[in-house]
Amino acid sequence: MLVSKDSKRRNVKMKSKKCLTVLTTTALSVLTVLALCSMAAQSVPPLDTAPAGYACKITRANAGLSDSYVKLTTLDGNPCFALKWFRLPKEQASEMMDKATQALRGGQPLYVHVDVHEGVFPQIQTLGLNTENTSAAHQQRGLLQICQTVGAKCRALL
Repeated sequence: MLVSKDSKRRNVKMKSKKCLTVLTTTALSVLTVLALCSMAAQSVPPLDTAPAGYACKITRANAGLSDSYVKLTTLDGNPCFALKWFRLPKEQASEMMDKATQALRGGQPLYVHVDVHEGVFPQIQTLGLNTENTSAAHQQRGLLQICQTVGAKCRALL
């Protein structure tokens, strides 16, 4: 069977076009998957970034000129609190310090939300006297903050 040179050229061109199409489609698919993975990784914060809630006892309080600090121990003896001072947010420092000194004087426990792994002096997010009502309210507030953070990042993707 004789095949003309033109026929051979057409076959080579068709094969190269098919090969180029397959390579282009594969490359675009890989790029799409990588882009989706990157977006997903950026949109969902790790679960441990949200501050956890702890029932604590205050051992010391220090109101400074620029920052205020409290030293806490957890009621369950969490070792992450050992020898650690926690910073109060400047906007709420006086209110939180009032609650802290009230708890210190009365020997009452506190309920705090804090990321204990945040730097040298982790900042307390919320602080309240540990009654059943405030514990539940602080837990709900912590869950609400997590939902709002995740929801905002999901809306940003859309």
